[in-house]
Amino acid sequence: SVDMSRRAENVIMSQQNIIRRTVIRSMSTILCAELSFLQKEKKKRTVWVRNWLQRKYSGATNTILKELCNEDPREYKAVLRVTPAQIDILLDLISPKIQRNDTFMRDAIPARVKLEITLMFLASGISYRLLSLFFRISKSAISKFIPEVCDAISESLHDFMKLDCLGSFYNFLIFIVLCIIFLSFTFLIITLLTITFLIIIFIDPAFLTIPTMEEWQEIQLGFHDRWNFPGCCGAIDGKHVTIQAPPNCGSEYFNYKGTNSIVLMAVVDHDYCFRYVDIGSYGRNSDGGVFQQCSLYNLLESNSVLPNGGLLVGDDAFPLKSYLLKPYSSTPTIAEKIYNYRLSRARRIVENGFGILASRFRVLGKPIQVIEESITKIILCSCTLHNWLRKTATSTYTPPGTVDYEDIINFTVILGQWRSEINKLPNIRRTRVNNRSKIVADKLRDRYKVYFNAEGAVPWQNHMIH
Repeated sequence: SVDMSRRAENVIMSQQNIIRRTVIRSMSTILCAELSFLQKEKKKRTVWVRNWLQRKYSGATNTILKELCNEDPREYKAVLRVTPAQIDILLDLISPKIQRNDTFMRDAIPARVKLEITLMFLASGISYRLLSLFFRISKSAISKFIPEVCDAISESLHDFMKLDCLGSFYNFLIFIVLCIIFLSFTFLIITLLTITFLIIIFIDPAFLTIPTMEEWQEIQLGFHDRWNFPGCCGAIDGKHVTIQAPPNCGSEYFNYKGTNSIVLMAVVDHDYCFRYVDIGSYGRNSDGGVFQQCSLYNLLESNSVLPNGGLLVGDDAFPLKSYLLKPYSSTPTIAEKIYNYRLSRARRIVENGFGILASRFRVLGKPIQVIEESITKIILCSCTLHNWLRKTATSTYTPPGTVDYEDIINFTVILGQWRSEINKLPNIRRTRVNNRSKIVADKLRDRYKVYFNAEGAVPWQNHMIH
């Protein structure tokens, strides 16, 4: 009887286990099916394209901008910084680079719409969301094609802007040399030398050029005739462009003003055009020698870029060099004050150049909230457009009163209109790296001081320093 009861208990337990496993298996199947259904429901799009985005014919290009183009070209230029005729010129140049083909799913965004959106963004710095509402183009599409249009403009107008890729090129050469030193394998050496040769041969020369010797001499003549400063080949300065710090960047972009920025280093000629730019140095490096880190510094140190007797002028943030003059400091004498006035008169060109740039392209006056690569393209495109407009449409781009003007009758400086329109871009701080001047640089500055107080004097200079 005991054995019979045990057998009965085992049978019951076995049946219970079978039922339990069957129930669990069934519940698992049901839960998996339900979970799969929920995931499919979650991935399913409720709207492919928002209805208001589909009505592109109601966007700004076909409505308000078209009306301004036909009825009020002056207001059109105020909005986009270019005239309708200049828009057509740019479209002819960049359309092959930015126009895409229509697909079965949707029509491509017209090149004119892309260009007008990009120019409005550069001119005002408004957000992608507002641009999306104005033009009825999605934010994702705008964020994608604005850098492409900026690239296309910079490439198409490269004759008006000398680009700086020399720094990265020199870094590449240094990398190759280090590899050859530390990894002295024959095959590796041959491979690296071959790569170097191919890069030198095939890289676009337009991206490796700075002003030629003839162009430097033309700038020298311009500074001599217009600003009474012989030998000057340009005014150099650096400004902070505020950005939104990239993720996980730490304090690399944090500058002395308490904001995040990258540095725009530039040389400006006698006509307020940017002849050399270096973009992208970290904002925190502002007081540690940004000038020494740009590619132009190495060329200047080797005396292989400026014509004989040529030099640059800068403010007290730069070191005194045989190719770079700066003002006297610490209670200057009368003769030194006259030298400082004449130097500031030439150096004021770069300050006005940055001022015009920031007042015309307001995106530079606000924190630029895009990725770092796009920031560089936006700044470079703004400088390129500035040069193009300055050379081809001087009277409309910078009308009288835009820049600082010296009234040599009343001995005053009339400030340019741009100073009342925007806040100046923050300056770089005094350079501390290798800032001790050499004897030859001191003697050169003293010679200019003597010249400005003797045969090179201008009639109004003594009044301007008091």
